[in-house]
Amino acid sequence: QDNGYSAEIVIPFSELQFPKNNIQKWKIGFIRKSYEPGLETVFSSFKTLPKETCYACQADEIVEFGAPDEVNRNYFYPYIFLNQNGDRPVKDFKLQNPDYEIGITGLYDLSKSSSIEFTINPDFSQVESDVPMIMANQTFAMSYPEKRTFFLEGAELLKSDLMTVYTRSITNPLGAIKYINQGKTSSSYFLQATDTDSPYLAAGDYQSYKGNAGKSKITIGRYKKNLGNKSHIGLIATNRDYHAGGSGSLVEFDSLI
Repeated sequence: QDNGYSAEIVIPFSELQFPKNNIQKWKIGFIRKSYEPGLETVFSSFKTLPKETCYACQADEIVEFGAPDEVNRNYFYPYIFLNQNGDRPVKDFKLQNPDYEIGITGLYDLSKSSSIEFTINPDFSQVESDVPMIMANQTFAMSYPEKRTFFLEGAELLKSDLMTVYTRSITNPLGAIKYINQGKTSSSYFLQATDTDSPYLAAGDYQSYKGNAGKSKITIGRYKKNLGNKSHIGLIATNRDYHAGGSGSLVEFDSLI
């Protein structure tokens, strides 16, 4: 074609969660986002409400088709990473002690609407790097989009106007487990993780100061009840216990009626 571009995307049904019905009724919509310094522009194929944090929930085009074959996702991905450096300062070549990392990530579908996912010492080395942001004269802390696969599934359930949950603050997880249930009338999310680093910002008169509180344990819970007609009520609860002492908890109620 002379102008623009076309793309074909194939998403296996095994990667999606949906109710077990003979006739499937799905909403479909398309969203495109563009970013400029300090500005995010959203283009969508359907009308959106500014206060609704779930774009997909507002799609108005319905597609009906027969029930696909049920395929549960049962994934286990172990990995091992080895690295050894050496140098030749004068004559003989000397090897340093080898470094290695071992970990595993897995996902198990309990049903077509619920799943359990876990990870131990995850490897995020292949995650796309962040786009640089201008940090000068900012009244709020910078928020980078989540790109790590483990935290992406179910991330839409954690969205709220107050931006209560920021999973990027779990910077170096030693292990984590997550449960997700997305039913027709309600959705729930539970995550527990152990983080080896706990970064924080301390406010100052003219600038903020970065710190690290060390090891911590994070718990995140979310429940959302769909009321129909694009309305819902929900609850978000978070807690972070620091190994060195101290903790922080937060509870948020949200609704769109």
